[in-house]
Amino acid sequence: MASGRPDLWRAAKAGTAAAFCLAGAVAGIGLYFGNLAYIRATKPTQSISFTVPAAAVVDSSAALSATGGGSGNPVVFSVGPSSGPGVCTLSGDTVTYTAVGTCVIDANQAGNATYAAAPQVQRTITVSKTKPQSISFTTPALGTVNGSATLSATGGGSGNPVVFSVGPSSGPGVCTVSGDSVVFTAAGSCVIDANQAGNATYAAAPQVQQTITVTGALSPPVASSEESTIPR
Repeated sequence: MASGRPDLWRAAKAGTAAAFCLAGAVAGIGLYFGNLAYIRATKPTQSISFTVPAAAVVDSSAALSATGGGSGNPVVFSVGPSSGPGVCTLSGDTVTYTAVGTCVIDANQAGNATYAAAPQVQRTITVSKTKPQSISFTTPALGTVNGSATLSATGGGSGNPVVFSVGPSSGPGVCTVSGDSVVFTAAGSCVIDANQAGNATYAAAPQVQQTITVTGALSPPVASSEESTIPR
């Protein structure tokens, strides 16, 4: 039949060639995109070096700093979704601590034609309510019964007064405190506690104790025998 119809034979040959060309084109396109995907998948990686302070206090702030990889793209900071609500805010590379809790900072760096995006790095900062403060407090080492002393101490940044009291480990009835005055009423150990309250910015100061050793009262001078025999 083919020899009797040369036109049909030529058409069959042309169709087969076209099919082969189409199949080759499809294969070539697939190979191209496969190679492109491989190239993209095998881009050099880059990494972020990023540190933050481990702890911070409310109403303070800190500048963040990180070193990225070879793409040269900036490292971008953001508050992570696992951060405590309202604990911290970011503006550029400055983090501000606004509430007590956990502040999570994410650091990201985009890739480019040569480098893949860097894996995200997270850092956690524990934010506390207040700054620490301390008390500087000294007392006389010794006291005598029926004597007294004025107490003095310097507190921390809250500005609250340092309050004195007789400590529970003080000897019973050895001393009493009124304001900044201590009165020694019996022999023994007088233990004075000093405390300073905190406020919205400063935590309460750790208590400071001082111990005063109280001895018996001095005896009044005794008249000599000569004085006692002088007639009056």
